[in-house]
Amino acid sequence: MRISIIEFPGSYGAAEALHSFKTVLGLDARIIDHGAQGLEQPEVVILPGGAAYGDFLRPGCLAKVSPIAMPLRRFAREGGRIFGFGNGFQILCEMGLLPGAFLPNQGLSRFIGNASLKSAASVYAGGASKLASDLTFKLPVSASHAAYYVSSRALQELKEDKMIVLQYTNKHGEVDPKQAFLGSVESIAGVCNKQGNILGLIPQPERAVEEIMGSLEGKRFLDLALS
Repeated sequence: MRISIIEFPGSYGAAEALHSFKTVLGLDARIIDHGAQGLEQPEVVILPGGAAYGDFLRPGCLAKVSPIAMPLRRFAREGGRIFGFGNGFQILCEMGLLPGAFLPNQGLSRFIGNASLKSAASVYAGGASKLASDLTFKLPVSASHAAYYVSSRALQELKEDKMIVLQYTNKHGEVDPKQAFLGSVESIAGVCNKQGNILGLIPQPERAVEEIMGSLEGKRFLDLALS
């Protein structure tokens, strides 16, 4: 599987994503500079975490007008698969490729740690993905703007169109919308588009793919998501 990982100025996530996808998962992965005019014919494009453009103005705001944005939009329109993790999810929302926006974390503090999650039945990958409902994960989160927000009308559309992919859970493994993690609407941690080819997550599974990282949960998630 050919993987193109987009690297933006100021971002620190591309190198670790390359290690995870190429060295650990054994995929044909390469880094594509944000100034490139093409994506080098990938099967999957990864927008990794890591504060693109230093998160000036707001996370993802400047990345959406980077030169690579045009071929990325074309790839999306053609049905190409795109993953955005952490800051990559924020970029996809800024580009309008995924619905929603991000607010500062509830309490205005940066969260660094593992979050408990549960998958939902969704249209991701055409609804045929092995990433089925009610699977549980514990994945790394490192973000100061992780509070996912959509209007009440847009939230209803997310539910009706089965675009919610992951939600945060409490210590009992339950999704509790009244105690939304970091202030995220309905405890949403990840969504996909209506076509199911674009996936965005605030958690970063590429940071939990080998024992030295402290967990293999990210590898388990990626194995399912790439299937």
